[in-house]
Amino acid sequence: MNISHLLAHTRDAVQGLSVTDSGSCVLFFSVSDSMSRAQTLSVRAKTFDQAWLDGAQKLHRLVTQAKLKAAWLRIDRVDELKMLDWQALKAMLGQSKRNYFPHGIAFDAACQTAMLEYELGANALLYDIREDNCSPNAANLKAYGRQRYNRELAWPAMDDTPVWIFSTRAVFSDGQSCVELESEGPFRGYRKLPQWGEEQVIERVKSATQYLADQIQPSGRYHYGWFPCFDKPIPTYNTLRHASSTYALLEGWELTGETSQRKAIERALDDLDRRLIHRTTLPDGTQAAFLVDTGNEIKLGGNAVCILAFVKYTELTDDRRYLPLLEQLALGVLHLQQQDGSFVHVLNHPDLSVKERQRIIYYDGEAAFGLMRLYGLTQDGRWLACVERAFEHFIAAKHWKAHDHWLSYCVNELTLYRPDERYYRFGLDNVRDHLDFVLQRITTYPTLLELMMAARQMIERMQSDPQRAALLRGFDLDKFHRALEFRARYLLNGHFWPELALFFKNPARIVGSFFIRHHSFRVRIDDVEHYLSGYVAYWKYLRQTKTRPAHPEPAKDVESNPAKNRPRVGETASSVRPEPAPSCDPKSDGEAARVLFLQENLRAVGNGIEVSGVGRARLFHRDLGIPADILTSNFNPGLQAHVENLKRSEKLPAACTVFNVYEWLTRMHASGLVGPLPAHPTDAPEDFISESAPMSTPHGALTRRSYRQSRTGPLLVEDFVIDGQHVVLRKTYASKPGHPARLATVRLHAIDDQPVDYPSEGDFVCAMMAVNLDRRNAWHFIVDKNKMYRRLRHSAVNRHIHHTLTAVLHNTHVLEDGRYKGSYRHLIQEPSCSDRIVSLTEEQFGDLTTEGVPAAKLLHIPHPIAAQQTEALDLLDPQGLRVIYLARYASEKRHHLLLDAFEEVVKQLPHAELHTYGVGALQDELAQRVHATPALAGQVHIHGYAEDVSSVYRQASLAVMSSKEEGFPLFGLECQAHGCPLVAFAVKYGPRDLLEGRNAGLLITPGDTKALARAVVELLRDPARRQSMRAAALESVRRFSHDRVADKWRDWHADMTRLLAERKSSSLAPNAALQPTAAAMVEGP
Repeated sequence: MNISHLLAHTRDAVQGLSVTDSGSCVLFFSVSDSMSRAQTLSVRAKTFDQAWLDGAQKLHRLVTQAKLKAAWLRIDRVDELKMLDWQALKAMLGQSKRNYFPHGIAFDAACQTAMLEYELGANALLYDIREDNCSPNAANLKAYGRQRYNRELAWPAMDDTPVWIFSTRAVFSDGQSCVELESEGPFRGYRKLPQWGEEQVIERVKSATQYLADQIQPSGRYHYGWFPCFDKPIPTYNTLRHASSTYALLEGWELTGETSQRKAIERALDDLDRRLIHRTTLPDGTQAAFLVDTGNEIKLGGNAVCILAFVKYTELTDDRRYLPLLEQLALGVLHLQQQDGSFVHVLNHPDLSVKERQRIIYYDGEAAFGLMRLYGLTQDGRWLACVERAFEHFIAAKHWKAHDHWLSYCVNELTLYRPDERYYRFGLDNVRDHLDFVLQRITTYPTLLELMMAARQMIERMQSDPQRAALLRGFDLDKFHRALEFRARYLLNGHFWPELALFFKNPARIVGSFFIRHHSFRVRIDDVEHYLSGYVAYWKYLRQTKTRPAHPEPAKDVESNPAKNRPRVGETASSVRPEPAPSCDPKSDGEAARVLFLQENLRAVGNGIEVSGVGRARLFHRDLGIPADILTSNFNPGLQAHVENLKRSEKLPAACTVFNVYEWLTRMHASGLVGPLPAHPTDAPEDFISESAPMSTPHGALTRRSYRQSRTGPLLVEDFVIDGQHVVLRKTYASKPGHPARLATVRLHAIDDQPVDYPSEGDFVCAMMAVNLDRRNAWHFIVDKNKMYRRLRHSAVNRHIHHTLTAVLHNTHVLEDGRYKGSYRHLIQEPSCSDRIVSLTEEQFGDLTTEGVPAAKLLHIPHPIAAQQTEALDLLDPQGLRVIYLARYASEKRHHLLLDAFEEVVKQLPHAELHTYGVGALQDELAQRVHATPALAGQVHIHGYAEDVSSVYRQASLAVMSSKEEGFPLFGLECQAHGCPLVAFAVKYGPRDLLEGRNAGLLITPGDTKALARAVVELLRDPARRQSMRAAALESVRRFSHDRVADKWRDWHADMTRLLAERKSSSLAPNAALQPTAAAMVEGP
């Protein structure tokens, strides 16, 4: 960078700085090549112009003589200059926190020999590790003088020697941007951030994540840390911080998705697994694992943060390789727990003798939090029980007095599963009396933000739960949120901006990282870890609470200009704020409202959501006499044939219409509402690589062309072409190495208008609904695929279609880490996104109410079972040894655990057989494992899709289910309908609803393959017990009869009809009688 450019880039900003008029101008110019410590010079003149000219000339000479490639330039202009004697200055220093002295120091009034505030810090001129406050360092000042002034400097020898302190206002430029630094207030000395918020936070997350990844060496070991004043590495190592920093790095990588960062993470985890963690046999014969630290210490916290790191990696990658290690680490924690629930903190390795019963309270919180995260992953009750025992001790010992961020994390997690009032009180007490400290602490203290963010999550749940909200009485919520926001912003005072890093010996090593100022600006991996974790949580919080744009006013001149009130093809989700649906059209009777199920697809071999949707359509038509139609959003050339087959087999009523978004597209083209796009996409190969089978519609055959750089390369573009001629839709994809292609835009072309881009498939689908659904009708939407349609209440549908919206939860709504799943988050956190939420199980209904969803908004409506599905008991073979499992071959169904268990089964029952049925990506892998395992070959059969399900159940003696999670499994329901005993992991939600207290099968601790094997063997050896379970299953399944479920949906329909009528009477509706015209449909945004 040319120094003249940097000077020109900053001059106006420096001249515009508001400073005290002292009759002269003093400027400091600090220039760096970004690789080495800045060189600083000062000038003094009567006017700014003269000082600038003198300084610029000196700076040019300096840069030329040093052969410096100027990259960064900082200019400080003295604002106030004050003289005092050395004794007074020493007193001021003694009252200032180490490295927090807020002034520069000069040895003369002209500032010819002077040090800026950050020169003092970056050269450790006021630093003595033995002192908590500022202390003049003679040796460092002597060295600094030689470097800066070519002569040694010394602090005054006499107390009455005059010295000067000064404050400055400053500007920094890197040639691209010019920023002014704060000159007063809590952020003094750091750059002004008028746009503080989500974008700034994610940039800090990215830089901290990259910094940590860059510290991981090829061996997997970290560069542990640096003392940046003199660019010295920290000579020690701490394996606990190796693990905890990797956990924070995983949190950051979750947001960045960078391939290089993942590779670094995997090196660090491999180093933990292979070298730093040691397996050992406990006195009772149990195999455990311990992280061993310096001095052959086994620290409770070490095992805990290893658990956190490996659990997070498993969640983010679905790579299960570390599950056995996780169990061993957790067993190591259990070994350290005492009978009263407390933990021993430090053992000796390898003899496991006690070294220190108590060392630091952090270990307790880390251990409890780690086990809670593992419980969330595996649902193994041992880990939850251990945490609950520990909390009995924590409460009795008043651990909340420590205000520990790890305990805050843990209690937030614990109350998700155990909403005990005592735990909530503990969590509140952990922060209640600490808010002044959070608001006033001069050091950045990054764990304070972690403490506050974890507490905020718990408090937010309490506020939405009437039973828990009372606990917040007397808790100063306003002060809590002020403290949280202040601390989040104050943490940036620990960020190494380039305008600060340039004063240190090796700026390139530290820029973008975070430091601890009072520890000589130390940059250690665990320092960065805590800043990163706090900001990841804060960024997610900002995303959840981001202010939305105001809802646009409806057109006033509806009668004279109907196009103004019509939905526009180009109207995107971001243009409309969610709000309650508009009132019912005056001309539309609520009784006549049409029911529409919102699905993604209907396939010949569909998933459980598709199958249940078809079954519900049959129930509405045949049992309720209420017409119900289905909308599918995916391109599916086989859709028409499959719908015909469903109707032919009477699985789908003949009167049920199945709409499809892509069929609508061909109709719009035929009607002149959508025009053609350019025949060939830009930035794509000349020839398309593949073309789908045609999707036949009444308006032409639609095909999909896929463009790639090569046949195995990432997807670039998909064109949707009518009759091989007209491109009516184009999807563009973006991809990064090592990641699947991601949809970037969906484009169509409205006649007489510019192309319209949609940012997501869901935005496109909602826009198509707004244009194509007949708005003369009111609609009752039942959403089965909530991710695809989650923007519906943000879209033009909400403005132009009279409707109610009911969302069905087909799976668990909470991730293992306690966050809501993306498919369901909007339903829980934005009440206006739905009118009713249907839970398929009683347990999920209870959890949702506990989490604050109003009971009046919730419905419990399970899947129905058809009467003809039940089978007579005598059709089942009481002496057989055949076990079945019907499920997709997907990782969440955990067939691999089932195979592990069956290896144990065949050891005891060599003739037992396992038959699995389904489709999915893992089918071949599972079949290969069976073939390669002598114990399983011949006894385990990996089948494809089962056409005749009844015959499968008829030949079965027992069924098993090894899923990681379920909503309400149709397989489990079918087992009961056919009188087939079921052994299942007790995961949320379906298995417990089906089996608990019903004697129709057995529930097993999730993930416990040995217990699963024992249960299977036990039941296969006991025909009489199986027969008893069969009878109980057929009795239990009556709960899900068509009649009972139909009654629930009948009540729902009456409720929705009433809701539409209330909206009709309470507000004026747009003129729904106006029909779409070509001009209205293509109106641009």
